Amino acid sequence: MNATIIITRQKEEAYSFITMLEQHGHKIILLPMIKIEEPSSWEQCDREINTIDRYDGVIFTSSHAAVSFLNRMSEVASFEKLQSSILFAVGEKTQSTINKFHLNCYSLPEEHTAHGLAEQITKSHTHIKRLLFPKGDLAGDHIDRVLCNKGIEVTSIIVYRNLKAEVNDADKKEMCEKLNSNKLKIITFFSPSAVNNFVEIFPALHSYTNTFFAVIGETTKKAVRDRGLNVSIIPSKPASEELAAAIILFIESINSLH
Repeated sequence: MNATIIITRQKEEAYSFITMLEQHGHKIILLPMIKIEEPSSWEQCDREINTIDRYDGVIFTSSHAAVSFLNRMSEVASFEKLQSSILFAVGEKTQSTINKFHLNCYSLPEEHTAHGLAEQITKSHTHIKRLLFPKGDLAGDHIDRVLCNKGIEVTSIIVYRNLKAEVNDADKKEMCEKLNSNKLKIITFFSPSAVNNFVEIFPALHSYTNTFFAVIGETTKKAVRDRGLNVSIIPSKPASEELAAAIILFIESINSLH
């Protein structure tokens, strides 16, 4: 039995993920829940770029932050200004994004907690005293506070906005019909904001049968549980290819029961 897999991120972000699932014969429905836009003003970002030599490093916890910041920097300054700074990348996807700009970075595992990140930075780079932290407008300040408690001065700047994607009435109706069907359905989430947006648009998620939830990592898992829903699929490693593999195994296990 093939499954219908609902993907809540943009197609360009989920290309390899979609390809893996389609190769196993599963039907893919794209229904992005968020859209990424520029900040309302680049003033603060430009100011920090122009004085970036006063920082010991820059920390990126998402590929969106890396793309937005580095694209902006290429417009208003030169990457040569980063020569004295260490770039920290949380997760393989963020590291890969930075490498595409022909920049080197120090990789930090994505599964680290804020305390783990702070510990690794302070132990491996004892000279770090000031960090620049480009992030999205919905990011919290937990990492900032933990790093500050370790004696590191952190300056956060907003380099992108995370907005709710619009879903028209026709697409809502079609999706509700699919969710109401008895076919095997798996809804995939890659961020807490995608979870929250989806539940707001489709508040009856609790009532749909034969519907399972797959998440990329622990933070997104918590968002699903906070909404009173159960997570059935989570990969051992927070990467889209790992999630696709976990989904394929989950579907195979269900099929073996029938």
